Amino acid sequence: MLPRRIRRAFTLVELLAVIAVIALLATLLAGLRPGSPKGLDGATQQAQSMFQLARSQAMLANNLDPDYPDDRLYTPRARVIILNDQTDTENHLSRMGVILGGQLVDPKTGRNRYTGGEIKGEKDLQESDLVWYAVGEGATLPKGFYYVDNANKAVTKAILKSDVENKTFPSTPTMRVEFPRRKAQRTGSGKTWYFYEFLSSGAANMSDKADVTGARFIVMEGEINPATKELTAIAGKENIVGGLLILRPGTTVSINKKYEAK
Repeated sequence: MLPRRIRRAFTLVELLAVIAVIALLATLLAGLRPGSPKGLDGATQQAQSMFQLARSQAMLANNLDPDYPDDRLYTPRARVIILNDQTDTENHLSRMGVILGGQLVDPKTGRNRYTGGEIKGEKDLQESDLVWYAVGEGATLPKGFYYVDNANKAVTKAILKSDVENKTFPSTPTMRVEFPRRKAQRTGSGKTWYFYEFLSSGAANMSDKADVTGARFIVMEGEINPATKELTAIAGKENIVGGLLILRPGTTVSINKKYEAK
């Protein structure tokens, strides 16, 4: 009797790797076709691809440093970043990317390769303990659509309606980083970016306040005022906005209703 063939199942890591590759390809394709897909739905889909890529990268936690391939990435996390640089009028509030970070552990010493200190747990972790790498080249939102920070009260007050206006959302933190730099880097140099973070569990890392429902990623049809460099509604036109809700477990929910900012 011939032996029965043993079918090998996919592991969780292999499945996550496939998801990451698919998300990366979708993001790269969007970036290679400026303005496509078009409109608010296209902007939301592009953002969602970025968030899916970041979450899967955080869960995979592969070390991207070619100089130290044997080093282990400890307390890994990944961030979706959005450019916040008024001097870069072409990409301000529209350029997005994904970075992977963590403590890089020297296998010979068991210490942090870049600080020389002991490896820390999440509770004691400081931003200076982490190094970051770019994942891909990033992409730009469709022309005429921009990211809206929660702190921009002048805009968010006009666009928030019924299902989200009573929820509490944290202001989006910022960091300085060089993107798309592939070499390990610590924060403090480069341009300023807003960021959303995912941990290795896949959960979104956000405020510990009990009343914080989740994070909010809002995109708006508008224009950058040439004088103030601030995002404004298009004069004489009803502008539409949408985006994503990022829940604590790390899942995202599309804001499908197209609000009007008058």
